[in-house]
Amino acid sequence: MTEKEKMESGALYSPADKELLNDRIKAKKLCSEFKLRSSTISRKEKGSSTD
Repeated sequence: MTEKEKMESGALYSPADKELLNDRIKAKKLCSEFKLRSSTISRKEKGSSTD
């Protein structure tokens, strides 16, 4: 059983696992991209676009 499978099942797991680390890095990048795009859309809706 992988550490990710352990985590998903609620069992004890190692958060230092390479797969889980890569997932956290990917999630952080996706959140940053979402935040950037959301703020850009919000500015455009308010009519203060910096394009």
